[in-house]
Amino acid sequence: MDSRSNQSSSAGQSNNLTRNKGAAQQIKEAQRLLTELGYDPGPVDGGYGRRTADAVKTFQRDIGSVQNGEINEELLILMRKASIAYRSLLGSQPKRQ
Repeated sequence: MDSRSNQSSSAGQSNNLTRNKGAAQQIKEAQRLLTELGYDPGPVDGGYGRRTADAVKTFQRDIGSVQNGEINEELLILMRKASIAYRSLLGSQPKRQ
């Protein structure tokens, strides 16, 4: 393998938060948002396991995105927006008496 393919591989990995060791906080945020939205990513611990991957893929399917299970900044933005919209919808529901 030459150094150019090694560099491009490294660049791709740095953009993919699921493979970045420093991404535990982003994964934890995704897990928290997925839980708020009714998905089951497992414990909100910053670990990227099977349940988190499945929840991410389900969210991606539900929003019409490619189902690759990758957590990146673009996906986090979409999750944040969905969470805000969901909370807004819940807040506008009439309260039961």
